[in-house]
Amino acid sequence: MLDFDDMVVGPAVQDLWLALPGRDDATRRQREIFLDGYERFRKFDRSTMRLIEPLRGLRMIHYSTWLAKRWHDPIFPRTWPQFGTEEYWQEETRALEDLVAIIQGERGRAAAIEQVPTLTNKDFFFDWEGD
Repeated sequence: MLDFDDMVVGPAVQDLWLALPGRDDATRRQREIFLDGYERFRKFDRSTMRLIEPLRGLRMIHYSTWLAKRWHDPIFPRTWPQFGTEEYWQEETRALEDLVAIIQGERGRAAAIEQVPTLTNKDFFFDWEGD
């Protein structure tokens, strides 16, 4: 068991959702069981639960940034060949749109998402040398 509070790197809810990342009923029940046990020893500010989805979004963006910053290391293109492809960005964009819809209290993807122009890797990486 980790002691979230003494690490002081981020909010305890960050560790909670990373340990139990799902959005389904089973995961919500597991979180509740975990928090019931946790609160026997220390109070948990349940209002921070609303931060789960924004923290999830920040982590997704941070992960893509982390990959992009290391892309020139030869192991990264071999390990993450899907990174930077059109499919990768479409999937990431859809996931972030879904996340925004969830944050806004909607279910699924927002009904009317403005059409976004097609972007290429050159639009995201100033030193992109590929096609």
